[in-house]
Amino acid sequence: MNEPQRPIFIQSSPPGAEFEITNKKGLPVHEGRTPEWVILDSSDGYFSGEHYDILFKSGDIMLGQAALKSKVSRWYFANLLFAQAGVAAMIVFDPLTGGMFRLPNTLNVSLDVGALEGDMPVSKPGEVVSRKAFSGPSNYVALPKSNWYISAEYGAEHIDVSSDFSSRRDVEGSVLNLGGAVGYRFDSNVVVQVGFVVSFNPGLFSESDRYSLERVDSVVGYAFDFGRLSVVPQLGVSAWDFSLDEGAFLNSGDAEMLRDQGKDIFGRLNVEYLFFKGIASYMNLQHASYDFGKSTSVNLGLKLKL
Repeated sequence: MNEPQRPIFIQSSPPGAEFEITNKKGLPVHEGRTPEWVILDSSDGYFSGEHYDILFKSGDIMLGQAALKSKVSRWYFANLLFAQAGVAAMIVFDPLTGGMFRLPNTLNVSLDVGALEGDMPVSKPGEVVSRKAFSGPSNYVALPKSNWYISAEYGAEHIDVSSDFSSRRDVEGSVLNLGGAVGYRFDSNVVVQVGFVVSFNPGLFSESDRYSLERVDSVVGYAFDFGRLSVVPQLGVSAWDFSLDEGAFLNSGDAEMLRDQGKDIFGRLNVEYLFFKGIASYMNLQHASYDFGKSTSVNLGLKLKL
């Protein structure tokens, strides 16, 4: 399993370089000389992975630069195997303890030894060479900014009510969806969201079956970015309230009025496209199994960064 603190072996080619490590807040956390083992935190807060900048030098001469960025551990997604207990671990335990993130085991950096021959600027006493002016061998990737967002969506849902819930027959039908949500995307690409969805069909002059499904959804997901396109698999818990009023059409007996409520786990896949800065459209596919039956929905929506 993943540990919130991790030993990392830092080495350079050639060895013997001095190095200093700062976290993403710009605070120094360690100074040493390669090769050396260091212990670093994988997380710096709830749902927030840590990021480190490492500068290599010889005296006042800058030799290289590298970055260590924590990633979501594959063990974190193993929580999906443990149903509701797993969801609790994904939303509460692992994010709080830092166990959802991991850092690499080793870092090996090839240094620009030509700087020792005067190819790189040397800082004068009391002067610091700008990190921004240095272009070294590191593969530094800028982190996406954390941000709040709101979304609104509409779509269609197919509901299949089991005969265990409706005493006489299997019932199925289509409903319209209207919903909205507020969420937060962390710099680790983890997404958390709370939203509501109202699903209904108007019926046909009270002759056909009428369905109503109201949900409040709590969701956690992870965004895989491909330029302007993002794919976001999500897992959530839905608190729902379902009603079915049977109509007279194709119903030879007395009409039933059925009600039920509960909480269930569902899966969702979001595909998002960023049109402008802070504005994205998306489509999602969701499948859920409830006490009363199953449902599958497809929705279109807009997401606005706050």
